Amino acid sequence: MIHFGDDILFVSQVGWFVWDGARWRKDDEISRDVSPLIRGRAQQMSALIEQEIDWLQPSPRDRQLINEERDLRKRRAEIEGIAGYADDESLMTELSNLASRLRSIDAALKSHKALIGRRLTHAKNAGNSGPMSNLISEARVMLARSVDQMDKGDLDVNTLTGVLRFERITGMASRRCPM
Repeated sequence: MIHFGDDILFVSQVGWFVWDGARWRKDDEISRDVSPLIRGRAQQMSALIEQEIDWLQPSPRDRQLINEERDLRKRRAEIEGIAGYADDESLMTELSNLASRLRSIDAALKSHKALIGRRLTHAKNAGNSGPMSNLISEARVMLARSVDQMDKGDLDVNTLTGVLRFERITGMASRRCPM
């Protein structure tokens, strides 16, 4: 409902409606019992779920390990960029220590990386036909309205060109129209 709940609704016995900016427009083109407009929105969910990865914040401990991992990888690249580093015993020892620490950090970050991996798998699977159909079926329940609710707004006026939506503004002095 966060992404599409304000501009789509399902009326039982009637079908899907999409808000076009002026009115609720019934989508008469139904393919396999689903409006192509609704199915198109459902197909966008996969990409939206994938974007959630940006909001999966590591714990303070994991953030510290991620920063340390970045620094260690940078140092390893610096050492490997030195000509003849393989002949320098101190650099080889440092590389060995870096590799050992990177392995332990990788193991410690396993749960955070698994969380990201699970979210990516979920995003990919959400784009499959079965989960998408399930999403649409559940949306029918969450976005369901009765026919009577379609004209429920006390201050809404249907016209041929769209719906006029009036609102009461509290706290303003009453003014009479000059006409």
